[in-house]
Amino acid sequence: FPVFQPLIDRRQNICCGAEVLLRWRAGEQETIMPDSFIEYAEQSGLIVPITLQLAEKVFTQCRTLLHSNPKFHLSINLCAIHFADYKFLDSFHELCKKYNIPTHQIMLEVTERDLLQDDANLIRKMKELRQSGFSLAVDDFGTGHASISYLQHFPFNFLKIDRLFVCAIGTGAVTETLNQAIIHMAKSLE
Repeated sequence: FPVFQPLIDRRQNICCGAEVLLRWRAGEQETIMPDSFIEYAEQSGLIVPITLQLAEKVFTQCRTLLHSNPKFHLSINLCAIHFADYKFLDSFHELCKKYNIPTHQIMLEVTERDLLQDDANLIRKMKELRQSGFSLAVDDFGTGHASISYLQHFPFNFLKIDRLFVCAIGTGAVTETLNQAIIHMAKSLE
């Protein structure tokens, strides 16, 4: 089932979107967190149908909200397996059409648990997503496989700095200095 983490625009002091997070209800009182099952879902390939099922639930629950707030967006996490599955992106796009969800209100956050293959087919798919209105983000940047080459080769338009760096703000830790470097690099690359 989906849970929603609000995304706040601090300049305007408004909730501008929500990141969709997956939870697993194991009983009436037990909720299993994703760190206990996502890796297995990815390894088995079940992450693809799980993501499509989650998206359908989210689109059903949120379509009125999205239609009445055209600047609001939802972020959905993907991994390398989603891009390797030849049917996933078409199925996801069909869900958007079925529920009349504008693509500009969807951000696809690519986690870096698995390395994305720098090949022409993947880059083409990502460019097609961008051209059709989806936003693409690197999620948890700085702690996984993503590097400057990711940002040079893939058409991401957002970079989400990992929590490790964000939590270091104001502490004087080395990660705080790295945070500033990441922000500077992202601004330079637009």
